[in-house]
Amino acid sequence: MLHFEVVDRATATSALGALMLVGDYGGFTYLMCRAADVAAVPETLQQLLADLDAIFVAPRAPYPEATAVRWVVTNPWHEWGWKGGLCADGFWLHERLASRGVSMIDVNEVLSAKARRLRCAD
Repeated sequence: MLHFEVVDRATATSALGALMLVGDYGGFTYLMCRAADVAAVPETLQQLLADLDAIFVAPRAPYPEATAVRWVVTNPWHEWGWKGGLCADGFWLHERLASRGVSMIDVNEVLSAKARRLRCAD
């Protein structure tokens, strides 16, 4: 089982720091990645989370109050990828999002501040 300590963004840039985007009051983790790899501003991260939530819960209406951007410190990366999903180079994406057309490449463009939104959300 993975254990996470919620911290601020600056602390999360350590070797074991991560960004988690979660929904359903923490019931589902949509994605995780190394915090040090994230260049996106908070507003862009919130938009990414809203887009992922809308895709994840479709056809139901999204519930933004149940989502959260979390900066965490975790145990080593090789344990990522629980409950399925795509896992590569310190990046994990929930399998439901991948099956609904969310690309790790598109998500990485948003996280690295090369894009403001997912292509599939435009």
